[in-house]
Amino acid sequence: MFRALVFFAILAAAIWGAVSLADHPGSVSLQWGGYRVDTSFAVLLAIVTVLAVAAALIYRFWIY
Repeated sequence: MFRALVFFAILAAAIWGAVSLADHPGSVSLQWGGYRVDTSFAVLLAIVTVLAVAAALIYRFWIY
């Protein structure tokens, strides 16, 4: 029962974050090495998430 409550609390927080991000999209501007990248915060968050998952998978396969 406690696990279900924790799961639904995390799910509710994720949904709240997604709705908040959809209602108030931000913009991000990165300048590095002579390049400039302008994107939305949602795209930056998606890229960071994909890179974090890829790094975790590479680490897992490297160790085991």
